[in-house]
Amino acid sequence: MSRSIDVYDLRAEVVRLARDLGADELRCLLWIGRRLAAGQRSYGSLDLRRDGRDFVLEASEELLDTVAYCAMGALAGAGRSRAHPSSILGSVCAIVADGTPILFADDAWSAAALAERLLVKFWKRAVAARHGEAA
Repeated sequence: MSRSIDVYDLRAEVVRLARDLGADELRCLLWIGRRLAAGQRSYGSLDLRRDGRDFVLEASEELLDTVAYCAMGALAGAGRSRAHPSSILGSVCAIVADGTPILFADDAWSAAALAERLLVKFWKRAVAARHGEAA
């Protein structure tokens, strides 16, 4: 089967899937699609057969960055976020869709402590993975 047939089949499947989704699910799907399109514009088409990146390691590094920024914001005493609620919803949907749990803290200090524990945990996993050890 040629690549072009696969693409058309995949597009048809996305359309079939989207028919059964509600408005919020469609917003999440659209948000993810826009991110993929932006990546394609910046880096070219994704070709998983030829791409040698370690996606699990890259994802864990991105997650560590996210946790670090949250901790920095909490420690800096950041007030109410100026982010639009739909932007936050889209981010939460994307994170949950990737299988990453979402954790909430009661206050800035609890968030900082939680972030520190997560950073240490993921760092140990990343180091173990690089050395071929079980975490």
